[in-house]
Amino acid sequence: MKMHLLLFCLLAILSASAQTGNIGADANKTFSIRGEYGRPLLSAAAEIKGSPLVSENWSKGYVKFWNGRILKDIPLRFNLFTSELYYQLDGVDFVFVEPVGEFSFPYEDNGTSCLAFFRNGYPGTKPASKQIFYEVLFEGNRFQLLKRNYKIIRESSGYGREPIKVFEPGSEWYVYDSQSKLIHLIKNRKPLTASVPELGVLLNRLKGNETGKFKSEKELIDLVISLNQ
Repeated sequence: MKMHLLLFCLLAILSASAQTGNIGADANKTFSIRGEYGRPLLSAAAEIKGSPLVSENWSKGYVKFWNGRILKDIPLRFNLFTSELYYQLDGVDFVFVEPVGEFSFPYEDNGTSCLAFFRNGYPGTKPASKQIFYEVLFEGNRFQLLKRNYKIIRESSGYGREPIKVFEPGSEWYVYDSQSKLIHLIKNRKPLTASVPELGVLLNRLKGNETGKFKSEKELIDLVISLNQ
């Protein structure tokens, strides 16, 4: 009887070890996706018009967790309202619960092919700043151009109809200095120059309107590229 019990316990230990053997492996190794990485996603309320997602379509991408583990070629969607990353496994939708450091996936926006690359862990003034995912538009040897994409719920009303709730998109741009470990909100040129003195000469070369606002996202990207040279 004791021999049978010992054999049963040994088999149970070996089975558990086989299921979780990847956990103690090299952190940079690519892992297979499993349901334990997240929890099943519940259906969202349908009374809000529009979508909180970057794209409604599932797109295969990669995920890198804070512990260094990497998942590749998995169907992903990102919720800009809740900052939650979703994945799909065997036809079931999940939301990641293991801390994610960065992720990327392709998608289409009005017929244009785009590549989303999001990362968190950046500093800020709010307690939850390090959990905010920023889209990395350009990453140089010192300066990075980041974009915070988000969606809020607002109430839309019109003559003769009941008010409805809709998802409304918004964006903010930031420059991150990896040397000083500081992040600077970009509203217009003057305060940005005060925050990052190295930008002064470059900003003076730009031909913008008299309000000091940047003309386009491309102008910002070009600026940060020049700043890293």
